[in-house]
Amino acid sequence: MPSREIKYKVVKRKIKYPRLELKTGGLVVVIPRDGDFDVPEFISKHKDWINNKQSLIKKFSRAKISLRNQALTKEGLREYIFILIDQFGTALKVKPKRIIIKNMKSKWGSCSSNKNLCFNLSLSRLPDRMIQYVIYHEMCHLINRKHDDSFKLLLKKRYKNPSQFESKLFSYWFALNKNSN
Repeated sequence: MPSREIKYKVVKRKIKYPRLELKTGGLVVVIPRDGDFDVPEFISKHKDWINNKQSLIKKFSRAKISLRNQALTKEGLREYIFILIDQFGTALKVKPKRIIIKNMKSKWGSCSSNKNLCFNLSLSRLPDRMIQYVIYHEMCHLINRKHDDSFKLLLKKRYKNPSQFESKLFSYWFALNKNSN
């Protein structure tokens, strides 16, 4: 059976090592600005990984999900996040230094080494239980920065099956970003 051609976009950035990104479904090959790089060979070498990821994306982008009928305002989202941070902070005995809400291209949230939490404004379209999971997940990073076993145990104190939430978030991501490529 002939293999199908993989479509991709090449982006040069100030990085040391090349990487593949499939954040919104389309393949982006990120390569170092300096030097010569054989993109077709790199894609050929990672063809199985790319095909597996694209199959997963196709599966998750077809999943039945329901977004809010009306997104929370930025201020409404901010208030809700602050309530959750107070609640989860008390339970986890942690407090972030700063909380930022902005449009993010590839994540629902992040936690910096300075203990600042940043949340994607797109959370405003998700159901409450998904927003709660993202906030709790990032609050757990105030205790443990890595996604290692101890981090997973921390998550499981509140969410028995975090992978279900992660899968659902993947589906939401593609539902909200399907026209971004």
